[in-house]
Amino acid sequence: MTLDAYLAGERIAANRVRFVKIDVEGFEFEVIRGMPLVVEARPLVVTEFSPVYMRRSGVDPAEFLWFFGSRDTARIAFGIEH
Repeated sequence: MTLDAYLAGERIAANRVRFVKIDVEGFEFEVIRGMPLVVEARPLVVTEFSPVYMRRSGVDPAEFLWFFGSRDTARIAFGIEH
């Protein structure tokens, strides 16, 4: 279940989310893709960033970084893991 779907089911507006912590060992982009309404509301997103784990999960780390750099959406803080 995505975060957007959960919030809709609970009748919670996405713009009420102010903070998101993501720690899913390389699948961070999948989580982000599942919360577009939350991302549009510009919460603070804290996540790990491990290029090794992302590549293992089939994600290009550059695409993940581009996603945040290409729009004025969520504020993000990375914990970089080598």
